[in-house]
Amino acid sequence: MKFPCEIVVREILPAVRAIVARELAKRELTRSEIAAKLGVSVASVSYYLSRKRGRSTYVEQLPKLKKAGKRAAELIALGSASMIDVMGVICGACRDLRRRDALCEMHMAELPPLQVGICDLCDR
Repeated sequence: MKFPCEIVVREILPAVRAIVARELAKRELTRSEIAAKLGVSVASVSYYLSRKRGRSTYVEQLPKLKKAGKRAAELIALGSASMIDVMGVICGACRDLRRRDALCEMHMAELPPLQVGICDLCDR
């Protein structure tokens, strides 16, 4: 049994973190600074930057997630936004996934026995 949120934790969040890490690196932040701002290890940042972690075909298909990652990086780089603001951008994109049935489609792709119209987890 796999839950829709497992897709978010396994695929979506690492991919969004990778987008944020790459955007912050473009702004010439060091790996240590990026790690501190994301609350992850320097090794994780290295994996994100080298694309060894955080690659997701789902995110490539969902431009709103890319946009959310870039917006989150912008807020972090400005330094004036709170972490609540940053998380709000990313959580908002995730909520949008549920509203547009995109997460539902990903979930059904991983669990073929689920059928459109029968599963209503994302609507609850």
